[in-house]
Amino acid sequence: MDELVSIIIPVFNVENYLAQCLDSVLAQTYQHLEIIVVNDGSYDGSGRICREYAMQDSRIKVHNQPNQGLAAARNAGLNVATGEYVTFIDADDFIVPDYVSHLAAQIQRQRAEIVIGGQYVLDEASGNFLIYYNEQNYQVYLPTKATLLAKLTESRFITVWGELFHRSLFDHLRFPDGRYHEDAFVIAKLYLKAKRIVVLDESLYCYRKRAGSISTHLRPLNQIQDDLDAGNQMIVDVMLHQYDPQPIIERQAGLLRYYRWDLEQRGMETSSLYQRILSEQQSIEDYRSGKAERGEN
Repeated sequence: MDELVSIIIPVFNVENYLAQCLDSVLAQTYQHLEIIVVNDGSYDGSGRICREYAMQDSRIKVHNQPNQGLAAARNAGLNVATGEYVTFIDADDFIVPDYVSHLAAQIQRQRAEIVIGGQYVLDEASGNFLIYYNEQNYQVYLPTKATLLAKLTESRFITVWGELFHRSLFDHLRFPDGRYHEDAFVIAKLYLKAKRIVVLDESLYCYRKRAGSISTHLRPLNQIQDDLDAGNQMIVDVMLHQYDPQPIIERQAGLLRYYRWDLEQRGMETSSLYQRILSEQQSIEDYRSGKAERGEN
């Protein structure tokens, strides 16, 4: 495959990690790249690093904007992307040299619109790499749509980073501005739009688990609300296309249990968010009871 691939990298105050990310992109064996770096109002040294790398390689295009959040930064990248295919990389993560070439090869070989790559984790606190796939376990498979949607219970399949998409899938689709867990709001829609999807079990993308990131610190209430909203959106998307929502509903039930416990530890049983959680837990129980009465599994 020799089509142009757009790599979208949102950047916000990641001066300690950005160079490693950009170095890993420039080291790609697949060369036909458009590298879109969206500086989302950084006030550390990230902007300077972006400019320095853009001077080194003409494939790097820097888009500067006031801080609007990760969703808006990804959307800004999509708005200017010209590649036939697009992939997202978080600026504190990095990729192996064959990341694009291996995903692109599967796109071409399988005539797919999405390839979902494998990942591994760098635990910054311990300095250890958590490898998900070793070479003996590499495999490629084409899941049915129902099987893939059931995997929305797994974190690997809810994120947009580490995947290669045909850019047309984002026609009339963008991440919701101002919302956290923005991936989860759109990922089911992308999978449902695609005609053919490949899963590649090979460790190509390194997710950095670092202290202080959105995913590791105690979540503010608005982030909890967004997480629950995103889960409900996935359920609606799947049901509207007449696929079984049960796995995603059970995932949502787990989130509700956890956040209910979280709010109880904070002494927030009288809050509107706590009352919402109780209401949604009751709705899931009613759904389960209805299925049981109809004799459904």
